[in-house]
Amino acid sequence: MTIVTDRAFSVMEFCIIKNSIIMKKNLGLFDRIIRILFAAGVAILYFANITTGTFGIILMIAGGVLLITGFVNFCPIYFALGLSSKGKMHRVVKENKHAAS
Repeated sequence: MTIVTDRAFSVMEFCIIKNSIIMKKNLGLFDRIIRILFAAGVAILYFANITTGTFGIILMIAGGVLLITGFVNFCPIYFALGLSSKGKMHRVVKENKHAAS
């Protein structure tokens, strides 16, 4: 079963299969690289004791979130806003595939 909500969520759909949710990719290659590099930079700054204390911990948490979303290839904030950085060609192909069905 596929659940499609409203037009704001047309870039991505959640598919429910046997009570589990499959997240479709909504991050492009450039976006993933930037997220992973930022997370690595934050980790270097933290472990080199350049950023410390509460600010360092907040940066590490943000870097961890970016690292996870970069590797998983899915950003829940992009999903909530109906965005995708996969590229225009991907969206056009996807829309045409659904139109042909």
